Amino acid sequence: MVKSVLRSTYVACLVCSTSMLLNLLLIINNYVGAQWTLSLSRGWSSSAAAEAEAVAEIHCSGHGVASLDGFFGDGNEPHSTSSALVVSGWNRMSYTYNDNTFFSQQLESLIHKLHAFVGNENTRNRYIVFGAGSTQVLSAAAYALSLQNTSSQSPTRVVASIPYYTFHKDQMEYFNSEKFKFEGDAYQNRSDGTANVIEFVTTPNNPDGRLSGAILDGPNVKTIYDGAYYWPHFTPIPAPADEDLMVFTLSKLTGHSGTRFGWAVIKDETVFNRMVTHMKMNSLGVSKDAQF
Repeated sequence: MVKSVLRSTYVACLVCSTSMLLNLLLIINNYVGAQWTLSLSRGWSSSAAAEAEAVAEIHCSGHGVASLDGFFGDGNEPHSTSSALVVSGWNRMSYTYNDNTFFSQQLESLIHKLHAFVGNENTRNRYIVFGAGSTQVLSAAAYALSLQNTSSQSPTRVVASIPYYTFHKDQMEYFNSEKFKFEGDAYQNRSDGTANVIEFVTTPNNPDGRLSGAILDGPNVKTIYDGAYYWPHFTPIPAPADEDLMVFTLSKLTGHSGTRFGWAVIKDETVFNRMVTHMKMNSLGVSKDAQF
């Protein structure tokens, strides 16, 4: 009888203890577990940031300040763990790829597929050149299309229809090249059909968003189409563009403006080769990190 009572008491205590333990674990999971999970999820960034800071302290690095998106925990980091990208160091050991070019053939193939899927650009039998954002690509295009000037020739006129993206003007004036000169509104340059002209056409236009076309035409006119916004999340795509030279940028496609990656789709091989030469002279190619 005594043994039975003791056994029942033991079982009751065991059940009670188990229940208390389960409730305790439930409370910990509800109120503390989230912080544990957050701490564990940031483990990769903590160690990466520590390594980056250690490198930044090396004398040859210039004592830069290294930081990592999402490490400081302000609550605004956009899925930092799932968006992390690890690039093997050996991929960056050379300026060029195995084919001795500055451009990833795999990325070029993906860009062809992207435009074919979206239907905003005809890339068949076209050349593609990469640059540090569309800004560098646009300046390379201006150099490629401008005259090989001699002392007896005037600079090629560079124009754009008002309202135009102000960086077209700012960039041309900053470079102050002997090969080209910004001359303002395209409408004011329609009368002189003998002048050599490069027209910037942004479509959809920045800042008014209109689908626009070239104002000028003729044997001495070259057109650079800026298709930064020619994507279906900005505008309807009535048909694939089929221009001689059209520029795109990753910043408007995905929002990754800090990656500094843009490209041009080009018909003419000579223009392509001139743009490649510009990239080589300007920055010795294009960042492999950006191409990844």
